[in-house]
Amino acid sequence: MRDLSLVILELACNSLDAGAKNLFLRLEYGERTTRINIDDDGCGFDVSTLGKGSSKGSTGLGLALTMREAQECGGKMAVLSQTEGKRGTRIELEYPKDVPTGDLGATVATLICDECRLRLDIVKGEDIFSLDTAELEGEWSLQTPFILRDIRQNVNKTIQHIGVGALL
Repeated sequence: MRDLSLVILELACNSLDAGAKNLFLRLEYGERTTRINIDDDGCGFDVSTLGKGSSKGSTGLGLALTMREAQECGGKMAVLSQTEGKRGTRIELEYPKDVPTGDLGATVATLICDECRLRLDIVKGEDIFSLDTAELEGEWSLQTPFILRDIRQNVNKTIQHIGVGALL
């Protein structure tokens, strides 16, 4: 089983490949499970083609494998997507609490390098950590190495602070 940060990176890269300019990631750590929601404004796709290929060249194999992987460790995954009107995709994952988070800070830094707008919420009980790249833009480029390093460190410190288990 991959750690959650790698699952998130795989799914978020799919969103970027689908033309998403905005990503919203929410990790909610509960007593028994970790829930992850990933929403994007990409082109969407026909969910019935998941794992079968499509005329756009995407096979959906990564999504199908992620779904199988979630099920094999006692989790689940749902995919909702729309290609007309308000386009985009929403992926909802639920994993057992004992699946490690991994280096979420590195995942976030990697996504910021792709210059998409990223909103991240990490929730455990009443504790909420939010990061919105739209609020951070200004005098410094977010792709500056020391800014990315600080973001990575702050995200990982948050994971440790709220006590959601091992990073790796």
